[in-house]
Amino acid sequence: MKDDTVSRAAVMESLTKEYNRRRTGDGLKLAWIEKAVNEVPEVKTEIIRCKECRHRIVNDHYGERGYLDLKAYCELDSGDPFELSREAENDDWFCADAERGEAQHGSD
Repeated sequence: MKDDTVSRAAVMESLTKEYNRRRTGDGLKLAWIEKAVNEVPEVKTEIIRCKECRHRIVNDHYGERGYLDLKAYCELDSGDPFELSREAENDDWFCADAERGEAQHGSD
């Protein structure tokens, strides 16, 4: 079974609909299903966007003539065309390697 983040409310809604659809009087109690769903441990998830990541290096001269036309880049990007690149220019991008911290500024 896949281990992922789900909404307990959505699971309960889905189970309730299925229970009501299949209700056959076999003694299955909806309260038991609800108790089981509520006992599932909570998964804390945190999505760190590029704008908040410590690996993002911001080009302080972005848009200035004579400087690289790149808003920001990720210090973890290998530059390998066969590897997925990171979208550090997009403030709302996120990846599995993100770490909270202030974005780094480029050097002059």
